Amino acid sequence: MKKTPFLLLPVIFAGSASAAVLFSDNFDTADGTNFDASDPTGRYSGTLAADVVLRSYGAQQQISGGQLLLPTGTTGVRFENNDGTFGADNRFDWAAGATGSAILDALGFTVSFDVTHTGNATTDWVSFQVGTINADNGNLTDDDYGILFRQNGATERFDNSVNLGAGGTFTATTTQRNIQIDYSFTSFADGSDVTATSYVDGVQVASDTFQWDANSGAMHMELGHNDPNLLIDNLTVSTLGAAIPEPSTSLLSGLALLGLLCRRSR
Repeated sequence: MKKTPFLLLPVIFAGSASAAVLFSDNFDTADGTNFDASDPTGRYSGTLAADVVLRSYGAQQQISGGQLLLPTGTTGVRFENNDGTFGADNRFDWAAGATGSAILDALGFTVSFDVTHTGNATTDWVSFQVGTINADNGNLTDDDYGILFRQNGATERFDNSVNLGAGGTFTATTTQRNIQIDYSFTSFADGSDVTATSYVDGVQVASDTFQWDANSGAMHMELGHNDPNLLIDNLTVSTLGAAIPEPSTSLLSGLALLGLLCRRSR
């Protein structure tokens, strides 16, 4: 009886690599009207938990019921270096060092947060901006890319000084909803293309391609709003879950031919 040798072949899986949390704030601390002085103990997580801190801009933010409370006015929070020298020109650079390398290795990053509005019929909004200047301006038109999500379910996008107009819509609600924005790119260099894909409760509402501009390789970002008594929770920045390439056609063809030869040798 002729014996057929058994060949050990690699098993090939396709899917996506897990995202790594870089920084997250759950805002679980005592209520207070001075957000910048609130206790950070137990709030921060991720690989940058000791390096990044959220700080108010435009007006002092607050903590209410374990969430970030954004008061009246066009204000928000910025990501700063947690080095004790706080200020508008001390924003954390997401393109620098090991953080920038991790983001590029993952082909981008994801920002997500939960938001609760006090009403659902107005045009008031919450926004997220990337490529901001290292200072306070609160101006969507000066950023590389910004998108706002209105109480009434509308979206609006900005690319530097260009208003790209309305994106997709979502259901207006007074209950908590999740916003996620995926930024996909291969370089932080000025002129590099970036694709921003935005979701509300898992449903895509926008997808735009823009370029990093006049950042000299740095990248700062912020969350803004103009909605009184808006609540934010679980603000998280993570690396993008990078796709694992599918097996190539030539590899699959070779495996099929090898299987056929083994069958004929019996």
